[in-house]
Parts: sequence; structure tokens; C-alpha cells
Amino acid sequence: MSDERRSVERRLQDAGNDEANPWPDEPDEFDPTSLGPDVPAAPTLDEDTEADEGTVRAFWSAVILANAGLFAVSIGPMLAYFQGQTTLGAALFVVGAVALGRTYYIYRTQADETAERAAEVDEEADEEAESEVSP
Repeated sequence: MSDERRSVERRLQDAGNDEANPWPDEPDEFDPTSLGPDVPAAPTLDEDTEADEGTVRAFWSAVILANAGLFAVSIGPMLAYFQGQTTLGAALFVVGAVALGRTYYIYRTQADETAERAAEVDEEADEEAESEVSP
């Protein structure tokens, strides 16, 4: 080892740069959880909580149709423009638009059914409350 290298190593050790702390000038690790408020815990659901079969079927149908529709609406024009396959591109676009329209129909139908069920429950609760008050 050369004398110059030894003198550099000696100066580094004198400055506090030893094997135990190779980077003495670096700050301690930053704790990112110290920023902002504490995150609240999500509420837990009972194990018995399930949606009815119609709602589950409508949800998954809408998810699949929305994904397929977005894919077809996106790929169709690209095929027509970049590859020159106008017939296939137009067909994919139309199929995607129909799938997205069907997704919207499923959503609106399910929302209307949910609103009707909520209205029926409210009417039943009102009738029960009136029958308890009336002699």
C-alpha cells in the first residue's frame, strides 16, 4: 500500500469515518409515517353480510362489459387508423359502444331497483310507526 493511500485512510478514520459508521454526515432514516394525520382503520363487516344474487350478477356483468367495451372502443380506431383495417376497426368500435351502452343500462336498472327497494322499506317503516301511534 502506498504512503499516500495510508495517509488518506488515516485522515478518514480520524474524521470519524470508520467501519461502524461509514457515512457519519448522513442524517438518520426519515420516517414517512410522521407526515400527516394518522390513517383511520377501515370498518369491518360481519361475515354474514352478502349482497343478493341479482346485485352480484349485475355488478360482475357491468365490470366485464365495461372492460370489454373500453378495450374495443380504444383498439377499433387504432386498427382503422394505423393498420388500415377500417372494417375490423369500425366493427370493434361499434361492439365496444354497444357493450358500454349495455353497462350503462345495467347500472341504471340496478340503481332504480335499489331505489325502489329503499322506498318500500321506508313505506313499511312509516306504516309501522303510524300503527304504533294510532290507538
